[in-house]
Amino acid sequence: MNRLLTPWLLSLTLALGACQAGTPPATPPAANVPADLPGLGQALDQAIGDAACRADSDCRTVPLGHRACGGPSSYRAYSLLGGQQARILVLAQAQREAMRAQVEQRGLVSDCRALMDPGAQCVAGRCVPRADVAGRAVY
Repeated sequence: MNRLLTPWLLSLTLALGACQAGTPPATPPAANVPADLPGLGQALDQAIGDAACRADSDCRTVPLGHRACGGPSSYRAYSLLGGQQARILVLAQAQREAMRAQVEQRGLVSDCRALMDPGAQCVAGRCVPRADVAGRAVY
Protein backbone atom coordinates (compact mmCIF):
# COMPACT_ATOMS: atom_id res chain seq x y z
CA MET A 1 0.00 0.00 0.00
CA ASN A 2 2.81 2.38 0.94
CA ARG A 3 4.53 1.72 -2.42
CA LEU A 4 1.42 2.81 -4.30
CA LEU A 5 0.76 5.84 -2.14
CA THR A 6 4.25 7.36 -2.34
CA PRO A 7 4.36 7.97 -6.15
CA TRP A 8 0.81 9.32 -6.05
CA LEU A 9 1.62 11.78 -3.25
CA LEU A 10 4.82 12.85 -5.02
CA SER A 11 2.89 13.52 -8.24
CA LEU A 12 0.23 15.46 -6.36
CA THR A 13 2.86 17.56 -4.57
CA LEU A 14 4.62 18.41 -7.83
CA ALA A 15 1.35 19.28 -9.54
CA LEU A 16 0.25 21.56 -6.71
CA GLY A 17 3.66 23.21 -6.62
CA ALA A 18 3.44 23.95 -10.34
CA CYS A 19 0.04 25.57 -9.84
CA GLN A 20 1.52 27.97 -7.30
CA ALA A 21 4.52 28.88 -9.47
CA GLY A 22 2.66 31.82 -10.97
CA THR A 23 3.23 30.92 -14.59
CA PRO A 24 1.79 33.47 -17.01
CA PRO A 25 -1.34 32.57 -18.98
CA ALA A 26 -0.82 31.07 -22.44
CA THR A 27 -2.86 33.84 -24.04
CA PRO A 28 -3.23 37.40 -22.83
CA PRO A 29 -6.40 38.34 -20.98
CA ALA A 30 -9.29 39.49 -23.11
CA ALA A 31 -8.79 43.11 -22.15
CA ASN A 32 -10.21 45.66 -24.57
CA VAL A 33 -12.04 43.01 -26.59
CA PRO A 34 -15.28 44.38 -28.09
CA ALA A 35 -18.44 42.45 -27.21
CA ASP A 36 -20.27 42.90 -30.53
CA LEU A 37 -19.56 41.20 -33.86
CA PRO A 38 -19.02 44.42 -35.86
CA GLY A 39 -16.64 45.69 -33.18
CA LEU A 40 -14.75 42.41 -33.19
CA GLY A 41 -14.46 42.53 -36.98
CA GLN A 42 -13.07 46.06 -36.86
CA ALA A 43 -10.64 45.14 -34.08
CA LEU A 44 -9.45 42.12 -36.10
CA ASP A 45 -9.00 44.27 -39.21
CA GLN A 46 -6.93 46.72 -37.18
CA ALA A 47 -4.81 44.01 -35.51
CA ILE A 48 -4.13 42.22 -38.82
CA GLY A 49 -3.42 45.48 -40.63
CA ASP A 50 -1.79 45.08 -44.03
CA ALA A 51 -0.33 41.65 -43.09
CA ALA A 52 3.10 42.65 -44.42
CA CYS A 53 5.59 39.82 -44.92
CA ARG A 54 9.01 39.00 -46.36
CA ALA A 55 8.60 35.21 -46.63
CA ASP A 56 5.96 32.49 -46.31
CA SER A 57 7.26 31.72 -42.81
CA ASP A 58 6.01 35.15 -41.68
CA CYS A 59 2.39 34.17 -42.45
CA ARG A 60 -0.27 32.25 -40.54
CA THR A 61 -4.04 31.75 -40.75
CA VAL A 62 -6.66 32.10 -38.05
CA PRO A 63 -10.10 30.45 -38.09
CA LEU A 64 -13.08 32.82 -37.97
CA GLY A 65 -16.83 32.50 -37.62
CA HIS A 66 -18.87 29.45 -36.74
CA ARG A 67 -20.89 27.03 -38.84
CA ALA A 68 -24.08 25.57 -37.40
CA CYS A 69 -22.64 22.06 -37.77
CA GLY A 70 -19.42 23.14 -36.06
CA GLY A 71 -16.08 24.45 -37.19
CA PRO A 72 -15.05 27.81 -38.61
CA SER A 73 -16.82 29.53 -41.48
CA SER A 74 -13.62 31.02 -42.92
CA TYR A 75 -9.89 31.53 -42.43
CA ARG A 76 -7.94 34.77 -42.57
CA ALA A 77 -4.24 35.26 -43.23
CA TYR A 78 -2.13 37.45 -40.95
CA SER A 79 1.55 38.26 -40.47
CA LEU A 80 3.77 37.47 -37.51
CA LEU A 81 5.84 40.59 -38.23
CA GLY A 82 3.30 43.00 -36.77
CA GLY A 83 3.71 41.60 -33.26
CA GLN A 84 -0.08 41.27 -32.93
CA GLN A 85 -0.41 37.47 -32.99
CA ALA A 86 -1.62 37.13 -29.39
CA ARG A 87 -4.21 39.89 -29.86
CA ILE A 88 -5.37 38.41 -33.19
CA LEU A 89 -5.87 35.00 -31.59
CA VAL A 90 -7.81 36.46 -28.64
CA LEU A 91 -10.02 38.54 -30.94
CA ALA A 92 -10.62 35.60 -33.29
CA GLN A 93 -11.63 33.37 -30.36
CA ALA A 94 -14.04 36.04 -29.11
CA GLN A 95 -15.46 36.42 -32.64
CA ARG A 96 -15.96 32.65 -32.97
CA GLU A 97 -17.74 32.51 -29.60
CA ALA A 98 -19.97 35.49 -30.48
CA MET A 99 -20.81 33.93 -33.83
CA ARG A 100 -21.55 30.56 -32.18
CA ALA A 101 -23.97 32.28 -29.78
CA GLN A 102 -25.65 34.07 -32.69
CA VAL A 103 -26.02 30.84 -34.68
CA GLU A 104 -27.54 29.05 -31.68
CA GLN A 105 -29.82 31.96 -30.75
CA ARG A 106 -31.20 32.39 -34.27
CA GLY A 107 -31.34 28.69 -35.10
CA LEU A 108 -29.25 29.20 -38.24
CA VAL A 109 -28.26 26.29 -40.45
CA SER A 110 -25.30 25.70 -42.74
CA ASP A 111 -24.24 23.25 -45.42
CA CYS A 112 -22.08 21.35 -42.89
CA ARG A 113 -19.15 21.44 -45.31
CA ALA A 114 -15.88 21.04 -43.44
CA LEU A 115 -13.44 23.83 -44.27
CA MET A 116 -9.77 22.98 -44.23
CA ASP A 117 -7.20 25.50 -43.12
CA PRO A 118 -5.68 26.73 -46.39
CA GLY A 119 -2.48 27.93 -44.79
CA ALA A 120 -0.97 31.24 -45.80
CA GLN A 121 1.75 32.45 -48.11
CA CYS A 122 3.58 35.68 -48.76
CA VAL A 123 2.60 37.16 -52.13
CA ALA A 124 3.87 40.59 -53.18
CA GLY A 125 4.74 41.43 -49.58
CA ARG A 126 1.33 40.51 -48.09
CA CYS A 127 0.12 37.38 -46.31
CA VAL A 128 -2.73 35.78 -48.24
CA PRO A 129 -4.48 32.39 -48.05
CA ARG A 130 -2.82 29.71 -50.18
CA ALA A 131 -4.50 29.04 -53.52
CA ASP A 132 -5.42 25.71 -55.07
CA VAL A 133 -3.95 24.57 -58.39
CA ALA A 134 -6.60 26.52 -60.32
CA GLY A 135 -5.57 29.74 -58.56
CA ARG A 136 -8.70 30.04 -56.40
CA ALA A 137 -8.29 30.95 -52.75
CA VAL A 138 -8.90 27.92 -50.58
CA TYR A 139 -11.22 28.76 -47.67
